[in-house]
Amino acid sequence: LSRLRTSVAPTIGGQLADAAGVPVDSLVGLWQRRVAAERPRSPLPNAGFVIASMACIVVCGVWSARGQPWK
Repeated sequence: LSRLRTSVAPTIGGQLADAAGVPVDSLVGLWQRRVAAERPRSPLPNAGFVIASMACIVVCGVWSARGQPWK
């Protein structure tokens, strides 16, 4: 905070870069990576879940097509 207050850069980006001690491009790139990393994940199931669900449906379908082996 003290480096930000003492910065004399004419732009906000320049002031933030001076306070961080890195070039503006690196600072913006770091910010973009952090924003992308914090985005919520997709609510849709991933491929492994879909494959496991389909395998369970197939196994139960084959088992039920054989009849009722427990009787």
